[in-house]
Order: sequence, then structure tokens, then C-alpha cells
Amino acid sequence: MTITGVSAYILFLCMFCFIPCQHLYARTWFSLSTMFFAHRENTVSTLGRLELIIWLFVVLIINSSYTASLISILTVQQFSSQIEGIDGLISSTQPIGIQDGSFARKYLTEELHISESRIVTLKNVQGYIDALERGPKYGGVVAIVDELLYIETLMSSTNCKFRTVG
Repeated sequence: MTITGVSAYILFLCMFCFIPCQHLYARTWFSLSTMFFAHRENTVSTLGRLELIIWLFVVLIINSSYTASLISILTVQQFSSQIEGIDGLISSTQPIGIQDGSFARKYLTEELHISESRIVTLKNVQGYIDALERGPKYGGVVAIVDELLYIETLMSSTNCKFRTVG
């Protein structure tokens, strides 16, 4: 913070008070202006070229960081789901998938008081994938409740097409 303040103060003195530091002013102006428009001037000194290269790398890094952040924000919004945990499952009215013969049926109906009509029994990993891809609008499920081992098997076979919540 103080370095930025000192730099701004020196730049102010160079621009408005006519202190004989024209080289510092010229270098700072040239470095900052390369971000916005191209000069048709040649850099004569080796130090000037080095400074230009450093500034161009700084601009490249800032530009890459901005682009990565923007893409990350837009990608995360696509991954958002209406179900954020078991509470979201309980309050929704959409179908939930379980494995055939799993303890999850008893847990969902007796402990969490979820209607039996919302529970869809699935036979294998391919059934899980099909039901999740179809979604609740097209006869599939909104989520699957199962043991962690089976969920990890599902995740590894789909290359993280789905996500684990809760």
C-alpha cells in the first residue's frame, strides 16, 4: 500500500512540479501506456527493452487471471443445483434414486419421512447414470442416496459429470 502511494506521489511530482526526473516519468508513462495502445517508437536502450518485456508479461498475467476468473464464475453457475443437501431433498417433491435392496429406503421413509412414491429403485451404476441424465422432468431422479463407495464408483465412471453433495 505504501509503495503504491510513494509511486503515485513521485509520479505526481514528476508530472506537475517539474522535478528533473524526466527519465522516471517517461519510463512510467511508456510502461503504462503500452497496456492501451501500441507505440511506433523504437526502444533504444537495453534497460528500456527489459522494462517493456516485464510490463508486457505483467499485462499478460493480469489478462490471463481476469479471463480465468470470469470463466470460473460462469462455469460454477452452470454447476449449481437446486439440491444442496439432504434438507433440500426433504423439502422438494422430486424423485430420489436408491440402490435396489439398500438400507436407504428405510432411512428415507422412516427417519426423514419422505413419501414412498418419491423413491425410485435403481439396479446398477448404468441405471444411476441414466436416471440422473434424464432428470426428474423426463422420468429420472434429482439425486441418488447411497453408500459412499457406490457413489465414488459412479463418479469415477462418469468423469465427474455429476457432483457429490452432503
